[in-house]
Amino acid sequence: MKRIMLCLLLLAAAPLTAQPDTDAAEAERNYQRFLTIYRQADVSPAELEGAMAFVEAAALLAPETYKYLFSLGAANVALARWQAAIDWYDRARPLATDNAMADVINDEINFCRTKLAQARIADRSQTTSMEISFVMKEGTVEMSAETIASLPSVLPDSPLDEGAGVLIEALESELRDIALLLGVDLRTLDRAPFLMVGFEGREALERHFERGVAPFYEVFVNTYFEPPERRVTLLISSHPHELVDATRGLYPDMSIPVYAPFLGYFNPADDLIMATGGQAGYGTVLHEMIHALMAQDHPDAPPWLNEGLASVYERTAWREGRLRPLPNWRFDRMESGDFGDLATVAAEAERTGLHSSRVTEVRMLMLFLESRGFLDDLYTRNRDSGGAFDLATAIEEFALEETAWRAFVERTLLEYRAETMAEHGRLTNPDEVRFVQRALNRLVGAEMKVDGFWGGETQAALETFQTRAGLVVDGVPGPKTLSALRARYAKAQVLGTTGPSR
Repeated sequence: MKRIMLCLLLLAAAPLTAQPDTDAAEAERNYQRFLTIYRQADVSPAELEGAMAFVEAAALLAPETYKYLFSLGAANVALARWQAAIDWYDRARPLATDNAMADVINDEINFCRTKLAQARIADRSQTTSMEISFVMKEGTVEMSAETIASLPSVLPDSPLDEGAGVLIEALESELRDIALLLGVDLRTLDRAPFLMVGFEGREALERHFERGVAPFYEVFVNTYFEPPERRVTLLISSHPHELVDATRGLYPDMSIPVYAPFLGYFNPADDLIMATGGQAGYGTVLHEMIHALMAQDHPDAPPWLNEGLASVYERTAWREGRLRPLPNWRFDRMESGDFGDLATVAAEAERTGLHSSRVTEVRMLMLFLESRGFLDDLYTRNRDSGGAFDLATAIEEFALEETAWRAFVERTLLEYRAETMAEHGRLTNPDEVRFVQRALNRLVGAEMKVDGFWGGETQAALETFQTRAGLVVDGVPGPKTLSALRARYAKAQVLGTTGPSR
């Protein structure tokens, strides 16, 4: 009896010992069924759905198999299920056995995150009342802090409790020759606390004030500043050359380059803003308006606060009656890794003289604070403390967390790039460019450097791909080209995957 019982126990135990091999074999059979469908030239969504059931069964039986997890990520991408694809790729990533495989997964995850960001933006525009207002673009000329400090005072003070007549007379006297040279009349419009000045006529000045000044001034004084006690002169034009000429008329010793389409500066000695504005937007005006209002409200503001807050409102949107700052061109060449941790950004910002990269980091930090509802507190507490409430103190007082900061940086860059995915026939998102380069290397043997920068080599390789795919050959990464490129690359990756079996 004991021997019989022992034999029965051994028989019962045998299937348990052989089960892993059976599961692996069954998983591979299911995967081959998936590949049979997936290899077809034109697979419909319904067919792909059916094929996914096979590879899902394979992944259940062998959950540590790279190619099953990767294939599920690729199949979900083909069905535009971005979050599901990210989840499967995340499970596959620890199983990648070399850098090339890891790079492919990272490219795919970044692509899916970008598509999710695009979806959020599209949903936001449909479900909220949003109007993108004004944009300050790259190519804006601003004077350095040293140059601004050396600007002379040629205009009289103009307290708000007095008329603007003396100031208007001084402007007409100083700019008479320039107006004659331009063949136009100098126009003024007193809209306290601003004296609007320009060469485009009274109606244009009214339009500039109503669209680009008044609603934003109301937000700024309600959020940050006490109303100024002196008039701020705003000399505005749609044409930068007029402002260059006006600058020469007021300050003959100043030299301003004329190579940029946008120009803006604020001279605190004259309470004078010079800024382009109009059809191309009012971002430059808003930037300089912040400087002008801060000069009277907080004249000892540190450079990081003065320049950082001014840069925040270079690009804005009205959402449900509220003015919200948005990311802009300063982030075009930035990646999440270019932004330091909170302590590093704060320390760098405190250094006197902000270079463009530092302004970019401070602007991102200001956007982060605004998103958390702390930006107005930062300004008020810095002003009221005489500058003692610095960024390092703010990070501690507001209990800002590093993980939240990193997540905000990544999300902001993704959403911004989703808005500016293609511009002038070239991609601006480094993640997307890297995908294109990697895909072209695989599909047409381009052998180019995967660096995330669009150039002639990338465009030439794309033209080769378009030729082979029977597409219009223009070197432009349009929707049809990118769709075909991604579909063929995904299939090549899945069919060529030989990752670890366990």
